Amino acid sequence: MEMRDDLLKSSPIDGASLAFPGPFDYQSGVSLMRHKLPYLYGVPLRSRLAGALGCSQSRISFCNDADAFLLGELSQLPHPGGRSVGVTLGTGVGSAFAVNGNICAEGGWCPARRRDMEPSWNGGLLEDAVSGVRIIDAFCSMSGTRSKEVAEVAGAARDGNLSSRAAFEEYGRLVGAALGHALKAFRPSTIFVGGGISKAAEFFLPSLMQAVDFLQARVVVSADSKSSAVLGACLHWRDGVVSRT
Repeated sequence: MEMRDDLLKSSPIDGASLAFPGPFDYQSGVSLMRHKLPYLYGVPLRSRLAGALGCSQSRISFCNDADAFLLGELSQLPHPGGRSVGVTLGTGVGSAFAVNGNICAEGGWCPARRRDMEPSWNGGLLEDAVSGVRIIDAFCSMSGTRSKEVAEVAGAARDGNLSSRAAFEEYGRLVGAALGHALKAFRPSTIFVGGGISKAAEFFLPSLMQAVDFLQARVVVSADSKSSAVLGACLHWRDGVVSRT
């Protein structure tokens, strides 16, 4: 693993916090993903990073990216009480759960800790049903044209293209149905939505909210989910590393 020399020379680095999607061994700092970042599979990231940064391995922390997103969003609320859910929508789907501002893994009201909430949905994988590929496939099927990026479909929707808008509406219904199924026992008071696809929330949020209306939860679309994830990773480092020193 290489680090930029100019970055290292600018100031001493006390530690680092990294947010990764699962599967990942967050205690050991080893990625178990084969479908994403395959070149990091099995790499001892904690020791590699500590060596590159010149800091103790104890100053390197790892957390789930959806947890980081939710922590970042909750930290911006004056009173982050109740039960909250963070959902990140992009190439896949991530989820995190919190009670009274604290991330919970499982037990009590919290569903079993599954990053995709439910591994299967409607006879297939949930990630396949609510990923960006689903929007692209629906748009191509309806319009008879080809598109490779969700951003292109979103751009067409902003230009008034009916097929692209219909694709997003269908996507919102699917995501809402999946959320309603996964969260009916947890009953969150707030659902935070982030990830790359959330930038096009104006086109799928109405149908999503209609599908989860029975939960009576407030649905909040993140203004900047990447910044929230960075903030959450920093908070995870502060609470998990600094608090022990």
